[in-house]
Amino acid sequence: MEKKDIERLDEVLECGIFFEKGYPQVKDLSKFKKRIDSILDLKIEGNKNQLVAAYYLIYSIAWKLNIFPSSLQKVNKAQANHEFSSQFKIPILDMTDDPLSSLRLLFKTIKLEKTQLVSLSINSKHLDQNGVYRNIMRIFAAAILEEYSGPIFLQVENMLFDAKGFENDRNNLLERLKKMTQTAIKLGIYNINYDASELIDPEKSVVSEKMLMNLKMIAMSTNLWVRNFQPNGITVSVSGKIGKGAEDFIKNDELKDYLKRLMKEGSRLRFNTPGDDISKIEIDYNSLNKISVEAINSLNLTTQKEFGLGGIVLDLGEINNLSKFTSLKNLEVCEIKMKLVDAIKNQKSYQEIFRACNIENKNDILDKYIMKIDQLPKMNEY
Repeated sequence: MEKKDIERLDEVLECGIFFEKGYPQVKDLSKFKKRIDSILDLKIEGNKNQLVAAYYLIYSIAWKLNIFPSSLQKVNKAQANHEFSSQFKIPILDMTDDPLSSLRLLFKTIKLEKTQLVSLSINSKHLDQNGVYRNIMRIFAAAILEEYSGPIFLQVENMLFDAKGFENDRNNLLERLKKMTQTAIKLGIYNINYDASELIDPEKSVVSEKMLMNLKMIAMSTNLWVRNFQPNGITVSVSGKIGKGAEDFIKNDELKDYLKRLMKEGSRLRFNTPGDDISKIEIDYNSLNKISVEAINSLNLTTQKEFGLGGIVLDLGEINNLSKFTSLKNLEVCEIKMKLVDAIKNQKSYQEIFRACNIENKNDILDKYIMKIDQLPKMNEY
């Protein structure tokens, strides 16, 4: 991407694009807002340079308006230490491919409820496609249009170590996931979920052995990829997903064994020097056979007290009726992930979710825990 690619956008925006200390800005912000749809238009999809230029322009304007990507790492650590006066759960909402109108409604509700504790997830399948630029552009554009200010917690979901690829073409699989990790972090996605749930050997009798490749891949991706790619000012928050066989950790209380091995592997990869491993464990709720809320709460407490993690992330999957979510309001977990069907993506639903998570009126607690990169990346880094 070159300067001329950004300047060319003014042919449709007509808002006076100029460069301030090397970063693109606009002279007429009001006009930019009115015409922002024109650079979200699908017609520039085939031109990669123009797409990246549009992304960078919107990102730069958002940054100037104090809208910036952030990590939940410090929040997760504070949850582990019970530093907050009240318990809350952070909702992770899958906004992959959501239109600008839906995203604007979400930010409008976020402002109305006076909260910033919402994570917006994007499916990892977009990371090696141009779609990832468009997804992030729409999110920042919606925040600009709704005059939001503060951190945006972007998350990439389902960075999958698939069993077939791992068995038949491991080097290519790992190289692809490594590049996807680098791309995500470069684009301001500072919360990453690795899913190694397919790398489970059900024939093993001991959980730590059954999950050995799972924990090795999560430790490796966290310590050798993420920590080397993250920019100054940011510690990326990483969650490791346990999908298949998650009920073992409930029935047999063997989560401790798994996490001990995971932390030991992370330390080995760092040559026994201090460092940040994962900050939470994700479990697929549908694999738990509706285990009791009390049992899940107990797991959450174990991860916090004994391992310093933010806690358990519960993946509810697709939600077509909020009763599935609100029935779990007594859960004490750090985050709840969900994909809302379009029919319930409305202000009332968002408010119900935020209030059930107890995150409304929480903006004041975030000042201490917000992470922000030292400066906006330079144009030639894209």
